[in-house]
Amino acid sequence: MEATNNIKDYKDYIGKEVVGFRFEETDMVHYNDLMDDYIGKKGHITDYHEDVDLFAVTFEDDYWNYPADLVIKQLEQKEDLVEMMEKDEEAGLYNDDSVEPIIKRGDIYRCIKDYTMERGNVAYKKGQYYVSERDECLTDEGENAGHIMTLNNEVYEHFTKLEIKSHYNAC
Repeated sequence: MEATNNIKDYKDYIGKEVVGFRFEETDMVHYNDLMDDYIGKKGHITDYHEDVDLFAVTFEDDYWNYPADLVIKQLEQKEDLVEMMEKDEEAGLYNDDSVEPIIKRGDIYRCIKDYTMERGNVAYKKGQYYVSERDECLTDEGENAGHIMTLNNEVYEHFTKLEIKSHYNAC
């Protein structure tokens, strides 16, 4: 099989940190339900399987194979995000203590419209309730507590905030 990303220097990716994620199965890679335990968890790329265009990602207690094109996409998005955050920091956007996060730890939101990720999976389902375990994040269907929701339009278009608080506010 020819690599979908024309990876020539795959060794450049070895050691990079990625986060486990769900993906659609193909003839070349099977998604095992046990991988759900690693969604949102940090791991490191430890190998590249050129014949099937997969990266092996090692987590604290196991390893799994992921499609190389999706891993690379994640890494590129991470680099773009870091670059944007650095520019925002240089502009002084993170120095204003008066700016509070839209979503605060302990907030509860009701989903009013399915929230679909780029890969087509529904992270939040209409009619369901979601608790924020961390500022600026809502725990999603995959129990990923680190799903960042900082864009106003994402929050207001898909969720209604409840005026009650969860047990996280007591901490």
